[in-house]
Amino acid sequence: MPAQLGQLIETIEKKDFDAVRRAVHSIKGQAATVGAERIRLAAQETEEAARAERLDDVERLAGRLRALYLEFAKTVADGSWRASI
Repeated sequence: MPAQLGQLIETIEKKDFDAVRRAVHSIKGQAATVGAERIRLAAQETEEAARAERLDDVERLAGRLRALYLEFAKTVADGSWRASI
């Protein structure tokens, strides 16, 4: 997921909404696979904003995705993760 987050930021900077949508769709799928529901929901919301080409929302939601991923990575690393983040 870290690589996809980096790709997401790059595509946002280019204002390439199709690429943003594809990148965040990949993040959504990965989050669903590991049971990271909050990340999946945030990715879904970001995907919808990209589809509507709402740059401000995409930027805000990408920041939220990054924060949720960092929280997820920390809980996995310390062993306290339960499929809920």
